[in-house]
Amino acid sequence: MRTMTLSLLLLAGASILTRSLRHTETLPLGFDRDHLMVADLDISTPGYAAERLAGVVHALRDRVGTVPGVAAVSYSMLGIFSGTESGSSVNVPGFVARTANDTSVNYDQIGPGYVKAIGGRMIEGREFTVADEAQSVGGVVVNEAFAKFYFPGRSAVGQFLRFNTLSIPIIGVLAGFASKQIFNAIWSRLDDEEAPKPTTHQANWPKILIAAALQGIVFKLTRAVVDRHAAKSFAYITGSWPGEERPGRTGLG
Repeated sequence: MRTMTLSLLLLAGASILTRSLRHTETLPLGFDRDHLMVADLDISTPGYAAERLAGVVHALRDRVGTVPGVAAVSYSMLGIFSGTESGSSVNVPGFVARTANDTSVNYDQIGPGYVKAIGGRMIEGREFTVADEAQSVGGVVVNEAFAKFYFPGRSAVGQFLRFNTLSIPIIGVLAGFASKQIFNAIWSRLDDEEAPKPTTHQANWPKILIAAALQGIVFKLTRAVVDRHAAKSFAYITGSWPGEERPGRTGLG
């Protein structure tokens, strides 16, 4: 019975998801999908680390930035819609957590100009800069949902977040991505309670699996939109589709 219930709920969720994403090509996603090109690079495997790794990343950024037609270049540790997340427990002065999940956050380490590069929109404060990167504690940019949850009715900019003994100021608030909004809209039609995380103490396995499955589907579809538009942009700039040999070229020459 549990398996049947899970299957029915997944089918219901898939049906709602299909209707919700029917117009994904025109849906505002919170970033510039028409001019965004994403590249996944593994430069840590060859042995780059610490300052040497930073130097390589900066060199790649500067070189790509010289390509005609490129308006902005930045980087992050995990990458936008990469499917991986770093998690941590955060302490927000003045905030009273109701559950253990209330202090659990996901984050990524980003480079200067990241918001501009992805075509995101700052709704308050400013984004991460070169000056911030040069400091040991530069600042953090939070998304709109984070700001509303931890600082309801007041500005998040200028507030501090504590990670263990480290205190970091919030320098800006980024408008949320549509993928999160889509997931919340779908989940609200399936369940009255907040979507559980694997670490949610009182959650049962069916709910955890359904939430994880829906999040994965929404994420993959959003990433597909990004990759599709990136391929079109690449073809526009180079004259060839990604993975295809350029016309008139032979061999390695």
